[in-house]
Amino acid sequence: LHGWIDTGCWSDGWWDGTLELDAFVDVTCSDHTIVPLGAAVEWVNHRTEAARVISTAAPPGGATFDSGTLLEDGRFRFEPRVSGTWEFKNALGEATGMLTVTAPQSSAWLAAEAASRSARR
Repeated sequence: LHGWIDTGCWSDGWWDGTLELDAFVDVTCSDHTIVPLGAAVEWVNHRTEAARVISTAAPPGGATFDSGTLLEDGRFRFEPRVSGTWEFKNALGEATGMLTVTAPQSSAWLAAEAASRSARR
């Protein structure tokens, strides 16, 4: 499960409560997240102000989405059915973001990628 929070970022593993971003960010503090096809995506509104996540662009064959109003700690889950890129925004504020869903890779590619990551550590 991947997700965004409409709030601040983590800094060196510690919460920096002074940093307030008017953007959707994922757990890596990026407003553009890449997930594999089949992954569920969840938005959580940790702000006291209401939010409403709506897609502003979807890939061919991709469903649009609208979270409805999310109050503080409200959640919205989206399960993309196609690969491609969605752009989205908070219809009640200025926050924007991007979600890219990648097509499944072959098992040989996945094994090579895992070996490459392991070698970099």
